[in-house]
Amino acid sequence: MEKIVFNCLRCGHCCQNLINEVKGELKGLGLDFEETKLFPEKFVSPSFGIGYGGKDRPKHILIYQLNVNECPHLSEGNLCKIHEKRPLSCRAFPLESVGPFGTILTKSTYCRFVEDYIRKRGPLNTQFMTPEEFIAPEEWAAISKIYEQMREKLIGHNRDAELFWSFSLKTKK
Repeated sequence: MEKIVFNCLRCGHCCQNLINEVKGELKGLGLDFEETKLFPEKFVSPSFGIGYGGKDRPKHILIYQLNVNECPHLSEGNLCKIHEKRPLSCRAFPLESVGPFGTILTKSTYCRFVEDYIRKRGPLNTQFMTPEEFIAPEEWAAISKIYEQMREKLIGHNRDAELFWSFSLKTKK
């Protein structure tokens, strides 16, 4: 496979259409607890949790999510107003974690660079990517940090990890 050297086009596509359907559930941009403080509380919802915390709720929320389709920090010029302290999910884009299965390249409709690459060179053989195939050091560092944080959270709550919760923005449950 030809090596792809990523170059963000600063188009703002990644900051729009943040809510997507994943296995029948609507999910927003993933955030850890500290990152939720970057956004108004009304724009943040739980995403994944573990353990039994009582009637219909997890004991520990591992990941939160934005519940708005466009980032409130996107400027009129399609630039990020909080670029230097943006969430790890934003730093990792266009790479996306698929948990233990690996890392994929986002859908082309969410990234103009990926869309342009496919239009000029044809479809990618696989969406699963490695740092050797997709050259983007900052993005790989961010996705590695996401995996590291998730491992730490699961290890820290391993006794509760048998019960997994997923919050859908579609059903609000």
